[in-house]
Amino acid sequence: ASDYDIGLIMEIYRMYGDHLYRKGDLENAVKQYISAIGYLEPSYVVQRYLDAQHISYLTLYLEALHSAGKASADHTTLLLNCYAKLKDDKKLDDFVKEGCRSDGKFVRFDVETALKVLKSAGYNDHAAMLAESHSAHEWYVRIQLERPKPNCSEALKYIKNLPLELIEKFLQLYGKVLVSHLQQDMTNLLIEICIGKYQGEGATNQIRSKPEDYMHIFADHPNSLLRFLQSI
Repeated sequence: ASDYDIGLIMEIYRMYGDHLYRKGDLENAVKQYISAIGYLEPSYVVQRYLDAQHISYLTLYLEALHSAGKASADHTTLLLNCYAKLKDDKKLDDFVKEGCRSDGKFVRFDVETALKVLKSAGYNDHAAMLAESHSAHEWYVRIQLERPKPNCSEALKYIKNLPLELIEKFLQLYGKVLVSHLQQDMTNLLIEICIGKYQGEGATNQIRSKPEDYMHIFADHPNSLLRFLQSI
């Protein structure tokens, strides 16, 4: 079919969708609008279904936009908020798991946007899973540390498996929080990276971190600071 023919067909979908919408048949109207995805401006449809009582139909349309690869970051935010309002944990699980399975390839949504929404809505496990699968390292560490009950041990375990330059970055950023919960483990790690004995990923015996970069971490822990200084 020519582009003209396809455009005409899409316009018929829109017109019939409008007709059904005016009649109050919102479910079948949204099906017509879904058929016109790629031709009909999404905002035309979204504005019609923003009322709270129409949220299930809005969700259907937003899901279809994502499946077609036509969703913007705003659409992702809106869809995840719809799932949260509907308390549809199953849909939320499926959405995040699809993003995790993508393994860095084509993803039908903006990952950083999804992380922001999931974290702010309190879906920390979902956010952590997504962050880890896309190697969003800082997001993963922040999610673990900024939970209502911080998971410092998981954050430190994750940091230890990163290349040395990232270990240094995150210890300088979050070391004060980590040492307040995990004094011994943190002190041991800092000693190892400062004397060149750390054996984690990306580290070699020739690389030594600068002790002065980490002194501030021990501001409230003088005994651990003393042990650190005596060991380096």
